[in-house]
Amino acid sequence: MDRNTLPTPEFTPQELSWLQDVLDDLRAITFNQVIEAKHRNKPCEAEEADYKMARALRDKVYHMNGRDTLAPGKHQVRWWDQRHDY
Repeated sequence: MDRNTLPTPEFTPQELSWLQDVLDDLRAITFNQVIEAKHRNKPCEAEEADYKMARALRDKVYHMNGRDTLAPGKHQVRWWDQRHDY
């Protein structure tokens, strides 16, 4: 392997689903921490940064699996995953 060339990771559907579940939980936990800090009028810059990172990573993993982050379940697919034009 070349020192300047990084390997391209490949994930199985099961690995992506597991990562989605982990990042869903992490996003929910960090969101609750942000809201709790705001209710207590405490500074929450670190919590907000953690929440934004968890949400960004979750969105990337969902898109890697061709899923919509706003869908109610993992069964909805993005427009690029559809075989038709409507």
